[in-house]
Amino acid sequence: MEQFFKDLAERAIKTFAQAIIQTLTGVAAFHELNIEKTAFNISVLVISSIATSLLSFSFGKKGTASLVDGAESVFVDSDGKRYTLTEENLRAKFDEISKYADERKEEQ
Repeated sequence: MEQFFKDLAERAIKTFAQAIIQTLTGVAAFHELNIEKTAFNISVLVISSIATSLLSFSFGKKGTASLVDGAESVFVDSDGKRYTLTEENLRAKFDEISKYADERKEEQ
């Protein structure tokens, strides 16, 4: 349950920060700031973020605010091999591609 509230708070804070950035961008573009409308819009966004986290409680990975149930990110290489996206797998694949590119460069 503790993780759920950490996730919820993180999402709400990120949404608040994004709304502030959007507001500042709008002020810079239109040279106008309406405090009441801005406060209302930011409040709606943060409340929406909290509501979606609360609605996610019964779905997804238990104890978190995520709708996704431990889904793993995978990539499939040209040979059809499936790899879980980990830093180690990505680094190995990058090295393999770099080596291939270097070999092709030497052939030219």
